Amino acid sequence: MKIVSWRVRYLLLFGVIGLSACGNGPDSDLQAYVAEVKQNVPVPVVEKKVTNKHELFAYQADSEGIRDPFMLSQSSVALTQTPSEGVVPEEHERAILETMPLDSLVYMGNIEKRGRRVALVRSADGKIHQVQVGSYLGQNHGKVVEFDQYQITLRELLSDGLGGWHARTATVGQAK
Repeated sequence: MKIVSWRVRYLLLFGVIGLSACGNGPDSDLQAYVAEVKQNVPVPVVEKKVTNKHELFAYQADSEGIRDPFMLSQSSVALTQTPSEGVVPEEHERAILETMPLDSLVYMGNIEKRGRRVALVRSADGKIHQVQVGSYLGQNHGKVVEFDQYQITLRELLSDGLGGWHARTATVGQAK
């Protein structure tokens, strides 16, 4: 027969005492709350009838000069009938720099390569790209017109939303 050490005896004694102290059980608070909730009388749910009554309304512009909101205004009609500045974006294969907004591009300077001046532009991803007069930059059909030691000048074409195009000048400058 094997003799049980005094350490094991004390461990068993404290274990039995510890378990007997938990007589109410660990979820006695939960059981009391459930019993309290079960004693409450449930409130019946009242269904509310929803009626979808919509009045039919026919819009009519009155004689006070209020225009029909579903028709183009006279100024918009006049804009569509007047030719825009005669500019139309050229059809070409889009370059990677045309997918980036101008404010994400930084002019790094220019170099001479094979007898031609080339501008260096850093994109948002940190890559350096070479552009020259006639290259396209930015998302608004921007075409490089010129560049000097400080900036690149572009001619952008913006849609007027009515089928016409308007030109404006934009620049890409050096980092500050």
